[in-house]
Amino acid sequence: MATRDIPVRITEVGIAAEGIISIKAVDEDPTIYHPNSIGDVVDRTGYPNQNVAAPGSTLLRLLDIATLRDEDDGPGFYAAVRGVTTAWNAAVLYESADATAIYSQIKTLDFPAPIGIAKTILASGPTALWDYLNTVDVEMIGGSLESFGADETLRGAVAYLIGQEIILCQNVEQLSATRWRLNGPMVRGYKGTEWAIGTHQLGERFIVLTENSVRRINDALADLDMQRHFKAVTSGQAIENAAVTLFTDTGISLKPISPVDIKGSFDMSDNVVIDWNRRSRLVGRNGRDFFDPPLGEESEVYETDILSDDELTVYRTLTSTAPTVSYLNADQVTDFGATKTSNLHVNVYPISAAVGRGYPGHAVIHPSGESGIGAFEMEFESGALMEFEDGSAMEFETA
Repeated sequence: MATRDIPVRITEVGIAAEGIISIKAVDEDPTIYHPNSIGDVVDRTGYPNQNVAAPGSTLLRLLDIATLRDEDDGPGFYAAVRGVTTAWNAAVLYESADATAIYSQIKTLDFPAPIGIAKTILASGPTALWDYLNTVDVEMIGGSLESFGADETLRGAVAYLIGQEIILCQNVEQLSATRWRLNGPMVRGYKGTEWAIGTHQLGERFIVLTENSVRRINDALADLDMQRHFKAVTSGQAIENAAVTLFTDTGISLKPISPVDIKGSFDMSDNVVIDWNRRSRLVGRNGRDFFDPPLGEESEVYETDILSDDELTVYRTLTSTAPTVSYLNADQVTDFGATKTSNLHVNVYPISAAVGRGYPGHAVIHPSGESGIGAFEMEFESGALMEFEDGSAMEFETA
């Protein structure tokens, strides 16, 4: 049987239940794709060449950090993005439970966050006063920094994430086109991140935290502590070409921050009455207000660990529903063989119904009054006393 080739253009393909493939097509004339006409030569004098730059890939930083804004309360984390080219204008964040699952779109991110890495190690510093001594150098991958006055700094309009610690800083100095030095003075352990002050290392992440530079990604409690796959897909880029970022939300933003001003004294029965001041995740500089802050939790619960003198053993855990608890004299004798008159090591944990223990407040208590802690009234340069809103004098404790 004679055959002949007929050029056609397929318009539809179908598969029937019996596995039969049906094809619909229309006649095609290949010559229409090869026109013989020649375009005119255009005089481009005075018209610059136009180059269309590729938008490039997106740098993605997912942040399991303290709650930055009260409206962000609840399970979740933050995302910061930045393009690797100046042509970048936005990216879409996608999430997948594992490498084989389908990626789901979460949020569009269109603000290029200032992102860098630490080129020096930020040393430990004070948390109750300005840190005037320490500096840290950062290499910016993109973006710039600026200095602020003391009032602007304390308002927290701009904060900085270095590793896991959040700080505020008044003065910055540009050392080169991409390198900057945070000269201070600094507020350390901002938003209850005092626990991270001694964890710094070379090359750790540096991100400028503003309302625009980081966006809240709401999460579910069931997703906490589960590793997931994320992609930041540049606008116009295929999702297959975007890099995968593995990330686990551990619920740091839900962890209550440590209580402060932990002290203890004997009552008439030689029980040690331990007291402290609570702080809130949600309001106030460092969460430490000079009034009764909102609780920020479903209920007020604390666990106080009584530690051995070397702090290697937990002798017992005391539970309370107010910022005070009694360590009975009989328990002291059981734990230490006698009434504990000094060097009582304790950790006080606020409790979250969602994630359990928060960050501990630590203290070494001297119930008999033989304390190694002294208190000094704080003064302005003029010699006037610094006072709280209620008129009481501010004091600085030193061991």
